[in-house]
Parts: sequence; structure tokens; C-alpha cells
Amino acid sequence: MSSSTGVSPAAFIAGWALSHPPLISNQHAMGMLGEMMKGFGHAEEVHGWVAAMAGIFDTRSWTAAWAHGTAPTAAAEYLGKRCGQAVEHELRAPGKDLTAQQRNRLWEFWAKRMTVDAAAKALEHWGGDRQAVTHVVTTATSGWTEPGVSANLVHTLGLSEETAKQELNFNGCFCGQTCLRLARDLVMAGHALGERRVVLVAAVENASNQVNLADGTRNGAICHSLFSDGAAAFVVAPEGIWEMTSAGMAIVPNSMETLTMTPVAQGTADPDRSSFHMVLSPQVGPMLAKYFQPQGRGHSILTRVFGQRGWGQGAAKPALAVHPGGPRILDVLNPVFQDCFGFGPQALQYSYATMRKFGNLGCAASLFVLVSVFETRGAEDSVLALAFGPGVTVEHATFQRARPATSDDEGN
Repeated sequence: MSSSTGVSPAAFIAGWALSHPPLISNQHAMGMLGEMMKGFGHAEEVHGWVAAMAGIFDTRSWTAAWAHGTAPTAAAEYLGKRCGQAVEHELRAPGKDLTAQQRNRLWEFWAKRMTVDAAAKALEHWGGDRQAVTHVVTTATSGWTEPGVSANLVHTLGLSEETAKQELNFNGCFCGQTCLRLARDLVMAGHALGERRVVLVAAVENASNQVNLADGTRNGAICHSLFSDGAAAFVVAPEGIWEMTSAGMAIVPNSMETLTMTPVAQGTADPDRSSFHMVLSPQVGPMLAKYFQPQGRGHSILTRVFGQRGWGQGAAKPALAVHPGGPRILDVLNPVFQDCFGFGPQALQYSYATMRKFGNLGCAASLFVLVSVFETRGAEDSVLALAFGPGVTVEHATFQRARPATSDDEGN
């Protein structure tokens, strides 16, 4: 397809950046979580579940002051606050959990700061005029307020008052990549209209504010132990460093009940619950593995994408930026990519490394993996990105390096 100018429309990743609190040992974090839960009368097996999660990551990204505890990071500064110093909204009486209002205020305190930090650095990496940004697209799952993070970005970063904003809240882990897909659509549609569009994308999570100390279920212990805090921001423009060559979304059949989220108290057996409720079935991993095997629709989708991109048998394979949803998901998908698509045993190296370093960053997780690929010297010149979330939803996108890597492309 060509625009009215005769130039084929295209959208590029022109800048990116991350923001996250100082990393703490996951063993320390899980130890602190176990200590915090002791005042809630849980059975010993509950503490065993939490302790067992200590080994799944090396470090993790949490803003919660109690998580830093006696760790060296307690004295470190992050976005104007000492990590071990509790803000007003974190204070609780012994044996009491945070209220829903406290959680909302904590989310707003951190989410807006992290998105501004990541977005400001992404704009600097891009190097363009902030007034040239035409759209802001944001997402978050661990909380929301209005005016939200997108309006805050417009006000705080000095963007044009005519910047069009869209917030895709409470979608789940796939939605950071959804924002990139929509940004691509906006930029490419601008070609057809003769408009130059530049889209600022931001994905943020502050999952530690949703840790429910009173939840003594196995599902609760796993969910608390998986999710982390951080923000990723990207600038998508008509020219840049990586062309976003394709993007799409699909739903895994018969998967509605395997991965769910509900806001405070709604649909749960506990009407006094003050946090979001999430169900993460152990069947998510096997279901995704089956989806991408030869009889699954996911296999057909990737086969089509591989053909379009020239990644067929015998051709050089792209880097994989797969959502690091947890060890089980990556462990079942790794052999699928080897056996069904011809990748080597290290195909998911970027996903594993991101997961071990940060934990599961929700809607920002796959974007953290993408940045890892983009900033790795000597990495592949093409990328296939996959993100998963409730639905079960699968986002897929491909990227091609548009110009040689430089030192400016690293370390943002």
C-alpha cells in the first residue's frame, strides 16, 4: 500500500527507555513478604509457598518500602524518595492490610512518577521536538485514576495541549505490545492523510501495591511473588531505528477462565478484599504450547509471519522477545520454538534474562524484553515479539533494524 505521497507507509521505533526502582535480591524480597504475612494467621504451608518462590528470580523490581527492608537498597534514592522509607499511603496497623484507597494512592504516586521518568528519557533518546508528539497511548493493569498517566505525561513533559491521548487500562500483560501496535497504526494512517504523526507509548505497573497479605491461597502466593514494578516508554515515528514491520492479535480458543482479573471485591468470595483478584491457572503454559504446535492456530499465524518476513527453513532466525510471564510459561514454550520453528536452545535468552532480573512486569514486561534485544550489541537485526494476557490474548509483532546500531542506542 502506498500513501498519497507515493511513499509506502511505515512506522519505526525511534526511541525507548525504562524506569524501575533499584533491584533487590528476590530471596530478600520473599523473606520480607513472609515476615509481613506472619501477622495474618496463615497456615505454615502458605509461608512454604512464599519461600519456594524465592528461587524463581535472581533479583526483582519492587517500590514497596517494606520489601527493601534491611537490604542495601533501603538507603538508595529512586525518583526523589529513599527506597526503604514508607510514604504515608504505605502505613498500616499491625495485622491490617492496606485499604483500597491506600492502594489507589500508592499506585498514583508511583505510576505517574515512573511513566514520566521513562517517557522523558525515551523522548531524549529520540531527540525530536516534544511539540511534534501528536498522540500518547498508555496502559496499566495494577491501578488507574483519572486524570490518568497519559494526561499527566502531556502536562508534565510539556507536550502540545492538542496531543490526542488514549489509555488502555486493566487489560493485562499483553497490552504494552497492544499500545505499540496501535501506535504503528496511527503513524501509518497519518501517511495516508498526509500527516506526520509521532506517538509516545508508555506501559507501567506498580504491582507491589496490590500484594494482599491476608490472601492465604496458593494462587495468591504465586501471584504476589511473580509481579513487579516498572515502566517502559517508546517513541513511534515515521522514521527511526527499528521498523515495526507487522503486528497483530489473536485469542486462544477455550481459554477464558485460565487467566482472569477482577477489580476490588467484584466477583470474589471475599467482599472485604481491598486488592485486585487474579487467577493464574497452571494450564496457561501448556495451553500456549499447544496453541503454537502444528495443530494450533498460533502455529499457522507464526508460519504466515515467518513466510512474509523470509524467515523460512534455512534462513537466519529473528531474536525472540517473548513475554516472561513466569518460569513455567517460558519452560514449555522453549522446546516448542526449537522443535516446531527450528530455533536453538537459547532462543528465549532475552526473556529468561529479563524475568530473572526484574520478575514479571505485567504490561511492561515484553517491552523490557524488547529493549534488552535492541540494546544488545551484536544481537539479531530482526525480532519477533510475543505477549500474552487475559483472554487468553496473544499479541505478535515483528521488527527489522533500519540502521546500524550505535552507542546512542544502548543504555537508555
